[in-house]
Amino acid sequence: MPATVTVLCYITNHRKSFASKNLSIVEASGVIRSRSLNTSLNITLIGFYHDDTIQELSLPEFKEEDVVLATGNFRIVEGVDNEGNKYPILRIILNDIVCFNNIDPNDLPAFPILINMTAITQEDPTIGEEDVTFKVLVKNFIDQDYVNIEIICYHPVSTRHLMNVTAVIRKHTVLYINGELIITDDSNIVYIKSISFPEFQKITPVSRGLIELPWESKNQNDKTTQSTVAQTIAGRVKGNIRKKPILTTNPYPKTKPRSIRPKVADLANNLLNKNSNISNQTTENTNTVGK
Repeated sequence: MPATVTVLCYITNHRKSFASKNLSIVEASGVIRSRSLNTSLNITLIGFYHDDTIQELSLPEFKEEDVVLATGNFRIVEGVDNEGNKYPILRIILNDIVCFNNIDPNDLPAFPILINMTAITQEDPTIGEEDVTFKVLVKNFIDQDYVNIEIICYHPVSTRHLMNVTAVIRKHTVLYINGELIITDDSNIVYIKSISFPEFQKITPVSRGLIELPWESKNQNDKTTQSTVAQTIAGRVKGNIRKKPILTTNPYPKTKPRSIRPKVADLANNLLNKNSNISNQTTENTNTVGK
């Protein structure tokens, strides 16, 4: 049951190392201005860059003092300052990253920590006078380990479209939840924006033929590039599929012609003739001795 977050952050430190010939690892640190927190939140970003990855699908490069929008799996670790005070650090393994070169770091906006997760409820919801709350458990695989993240979810009672769902939630219910993550010193809270059950997911058809997108009229070459990338990947994947070997029931080696293969009847005749010759020779020898 994975969970991903999306954050807008300012990069304060950037370090790149080479794990192997074709793999490099970027470890960066930065800060987030979350609109739900009074102070900045520290963040660590880990990105894996493969030299053999198609350029359009690889992680974009970024550097120190950049403003980036980062998305990936996460865990919350504990840091300690020079005075011994503990503070939370949001650690993200990057799935994607977007650089905003036109944003001045001095004008970094307060942006929510968006979370998208599949979770299992740990208890029945509690309906209060103002809010509905319940605890969930999220399991992420990060840093080569399975991480359990306990989260308290809530939404106001006044949001009727969410009440229709939470009214039927029970313990051990699996849910899809989108919302805003609030990280404090002792708890993780999600303000729910949308919630649904897996079996209630429906696909909404979208007609692309009747919609003219503004960027398609400016960059006609984008379609060609995307098609080329898709064809390259398809060719590479299909080329790795091995054909099943063709089994044969032929018990004879291919180097021996079929025309000289022994037959059962021929073997029997040869054996009978051999026995007949031995018998005749024995009879002749007996007659000779008698004379």
